[in-house]
Amino acid sequence: MGDLSLNTPQRPTRYLAALLAIMLLGLALRSYHLTGWIMDNDESHFLIHALRPSMLVTMQYPSYARPDCFYVLLMIPSIKLLGPNELGVKLWPVVFGTLSIAAIARLVRQLTGCSRSALWAALVLAVFPLHVFLSTKATPDVIAVFFLIGALSQLTQLSRPGARPVTFILLGVCLALAIWSKLSALAVWG
Repeated sequence: MGDLSLNTPQRPTRYLAALLAIMLLGLALRSYHLTGWIMDNDESHFLIHALRPSMLVTMQYPSYARPDCFYVLLMIPSIKLLGPNELGVKLWPVVFGTLSIAAIARLVRQLTGCSRSALWAALVLAVFPLHVFLSTKATPDVIAVFFLIGALSQLTQLSRPGARPVTFILLGVCLALAIWSKLSALAVWG
């Protein structure tokens, strides 16, 4: 049998090709479930906020102001471009759910130093039913998860000697975007 190692320096293209294939699988699973489901109350709530952005800061409507409004702000241009339909509303969770596959691969590769483990982690997340389901719902959960994985990756970088100062900034940005996406992301760090 040939050498199956993905950790050698000569094989970065093999690793990247495998990661890209896993991400395409994840995107295909998320795209397949993108349309056809009826929107629930949470999804409708975010759609209403995106259609009326003033509701994010005022209390005059039968809703509440949202301090975690990053997802709603992302939805505004996609709804204007694609319309207030399932694609316009659910586009960003699919994008960030797919990007989470690469982010978890990076985190696992940082922690273990093993490309094969990183690809297995990416594959598990790509086909994990709950992550696929949440990646196709118009809620900010998967967006917050993406930024939390990014924050953990930066924290891993900080734990190693020779960390650059920009890593502190990236950690702060990832945490801020996670909290701005979903306020309960703060519980992970509390």
